[in-house]
Amino acid sequence: MNAVFAWVLALMAVVAPPAFADSGDDPVALAALLVQDGHWDRARSVLASIDEDDPKLDRVRLNATRGLIALYDRDAPAAIGAFERSLAAAVDADDPEPSEAAVHLYLARAHMMAEQPARALASIASSGSVADEHVVGWRIRVDANRMLNRHRAGWDASERGRAAFPEAGSLIASHVELALAMGMIIEARVSAVAAIQATDISADQARDLGLRFRTAEALEDALHVLEAAMLVHPEDLKIRVASAAVALELNRPAVGGRLLQVAAEHDLAYAIEAAEAYRRAGMLTSALYMNSQADDGPEKARQRLGLLLEAESFEAARSLESRFVRMNILDDDQVRYGLAYAHFRQGDLDRAEGLLSLIQSPTIFAQSVGLREAIAECRASPCL
Repeated sequence: MNAVFAWVLALMAVVAPPAFADSGDDPVALAALLVQDGHWDRARSVLASIDEDDPKLDRVRLNATRGLIALYDRDAPAAIGAFERSLAAAVDADDPEPSEAAVHLYLARAHMMAEQPARALASIASSGSVADEHVVGWRIRVDANRMLNRHRAGWDASERGRAAFPEAGSLIASHVELALAMGMIIEARVSAVAAIQATDISADQARDLGLRFRTAEALEDALHVLEAAMLVHPEDLKIRVASAAVALELNRPAVGGRLLQVAAEHDLAYAIEAAEAYRRAGMLTSALYMNSQADDGPEKARQRLGLLLEAESFEAARSLESRFVRMNILDDDQVRYGLAYAHFRQGDLDRAEGLLSLIQSPTIFAQSVGLREAIAECRASPCL
């Protein structure tokens, strides 16, 4: 479920007056129910079949439902227009409750999607008690005030909202962002861990919380929060990989390698990354092992050559040449240089020189000057 879908379902819970739930032969009510159940395409089909000239048409609900679909599609302008038409229809129909208050809350969400926090707060004010009675309303207040740099008002909304809904992880997440914006890193970290431990925080949301600290350049705190997320969601590879990325940024490649190795046990796509992390840590045996676990391909072969050269396993590095030929990647100048060095260290000067003569890249050619000179010196006076 994407974040917008979660918002829409939360909002649908706000607007479920009995009339909304009783579809009968009413296509608008049916479309609303389909939206509430997440059947977006079917809802669109129902709305497309509606007779716009029908004088009995419930235009309040029709436009509100269209607005919800636009929210799901992340089309903020269309959502705003639909909700405003719904409100206008409510005025014309002299039907201010309960639909109008709920649509104001819908409209607030659409304004937030359009990055119009001041208008979102105005819509929240127009929604009356509906915004107070639902987590969505408090979260919009917190986020909108943060975006407007009204930190005191945002903090007050966060305190009141969390007092009313102490287990709402999404509201705690908004509090985390506000605390980070205010430079209150410790408060943010404590709240983030609390959010992760709340029942309504998904693995993706938990990962996003940790990565917010990374964006704020609080890497130690990011790793702490992501570690808490791994405890709650041990099966989620994305959290583990995000933790590894932060560990590598903190120059802890051994930690990153271990995290990626566990990820690779479930998805071999991470084996190459684990090998590179171990290489950075100087753990070449572990790096070669993880490389061996990766799926065969050019990336694995190139990495293995580099690892063997770094481990000074020159005979093993030379033996890769036939593999490079089979893979049709011996024309890679970096590979040619690496193999030339391995042949040189094993005393095969002719093959080393032959590979160097094929290099076309100016950068690699310049890099190989020292090796060419060493070969020339060894021809003049055997040095191996």
